[in-house]
Amino acid sequence: MWREGDKKLPHVKLSSAGLIYKHFGKEVIANACKQVWKQELSEEDLNLIHEKLYKKLILEIDAIDNGVNITDGEQKYHIGTGLATRVGRYNYDWNEDKDQEKQFKKAMVICEEEFFWQLKDITQSKMPARSYFKKFFDERKEFHPSGEMILFGGASCPWKGTLFELEEEQNCVG
Repeated sequence: MWREGDKKLPHVKLSSAGLIYKHFGKEVIANACKQVWKQELSEEDLNLIHEKLYKKLILEIDAIDNGVNITDGEQKYHIGTGLATRVGRYNYDWNEDKDQEKQFKKAMVICEEEFFWQLKDITQSKMPARSYFKKFFDERKEFHPSGEMILFGGASCPWKGTLFELEEEQNCVG
């Protein structure tokens, strides 16, 4: 699926969306950040954003396209408002006149909007929060020798996901 040495990603076969993302995702992300937010990304940040966006958006598309169930057990409910469902609504019913190109373009707008919402959340909120929180994480042993407590001062930011990531990256998961 991904090249040897890439960070571990969930084991789902790539659909056409995943294959396109694998080969062109970093380029699209870098260009979008540069054009939309005037933001140049380091190689490290680009790789991290690429992985986060895969897990947050593309993995869902790959899984749905490949028939992977949302759960290993009995599914308790159906998600009928996700991206795949919203795109699927542009498929014609069997008894309608068909203009596939027109419908495809409508579906593209939804996908583009979702892609940019997810990318914006990662690059403009989660990544700055990661940088901000990492400072406190790195200083945790100065606060307490065990490193099991963090003095988190200043502005509030999304920190839980970052905490779990940093613990895993630094191999300090209990």
